[in-house]
Amino acid sequence: MRNRLVFLGLLAGVLSCGGSTEPAGPQAGVVVASLNTPNDQDGALIIRVVGEQTGLKVLGGYHLATANAAQGTTMRGIVTGTIVDGDILEFTIPDISKLATYVVVVEQAASRGTYALIDPSGYNISLRVK
Repeated sequence: MRNRLVFLGLLAGVLSCGGSTEPAGPQAGVVVASLNTPNDQDGALIIRVVGEQTGLKVLGGYHLATANAAQGTTMRGIVTGTIVDGDILEFTIPDISKLATYVVVVEQAASRGTYALIDPSGYNISLRVK
């Protein structure tokens, strides 16, 4: 009788825990890239996005040209327009918990009007989940 009570007690304890023991899977999400530029005359930027992503598009009325429209782990594009500080790109990633592994950098920059090259070292792009 005692063994039966112990068994029933253990069974009740297990059942009362409820929930699933499976870990949560990856959660896809939209990421926004925000530019901080040291210049006030930016007209074109070559930007590299490193990390698996889809649906790359520009924000803020800019224009985007990409060499390859295929999805992948590295995408390069040229953003043109009257470029200022603020949100410039948006894309979807398969797992927002891995956002820290993504990198978006300005590889080259050109001045608006003259298209003179600008040193890209002063540019910063931060990422956040939308």
